[in-house]
Amino acid sequence: MRKIAELLALALISIGIDEDIADKFEKTFSENNEVLESRIVEDLGVEPASARRILFKLQYENIMRYRKVTNAESDRNHEVYWTLNKEGILKLVKRRVRMMRQNLQKRLEYETSEIIYECANEPTHARMPISDAMAQNFICPECGASLIQTAKENIIENLSKLIELLDNILSDLEK
Repeated sequence: MRKIAELLALALISIGIDEDIADKFEKTFSENNEVLESRIVEDLGVEPASARRILFKLQYENIMRYRKVTNAESDRNHEVYWTLNKEGILKLVKRRVRMMRQNLQKRLEYETSEIIYECANEPTHARMPISDAMAQNFICPECGASLIQTAKENIIENLSKLIELLDNILSDLEK
């Protein structure tokens, strides 16, 4: 199975955490199982309020857990320690990989079942099923060029490869 640090980075990025912040989290938690909140703030290089927002988002996603320790010697009432929830990280990554696989499978089904037309001048102008192309009289609504049938073999092949890759990742995560 993949190392928990790799899974942590994947999990963080999958929920919208900046890649740079994810890398810093990975580094901080690869060295320690439990980390003081002030150290996390320092390692991330962000304001304490921003770090707390990130940490509580991770707690909401069940990636992190925290505990408060009352410290009579400290000028603060308590210190907060954060710990990775390895099971939560694994569940989140599995859920996200399954979701990606499902979306790619839907796209593959669409690509294999529909006849698709695209702009002859610039394929990014228009890409639509034949029913919509007929409604447009096979004319690109953006530039007026002809709509031509799309060669989908590469798209279908790439989608199939991505689905296979995700299946392998899921299989690896199940071990």
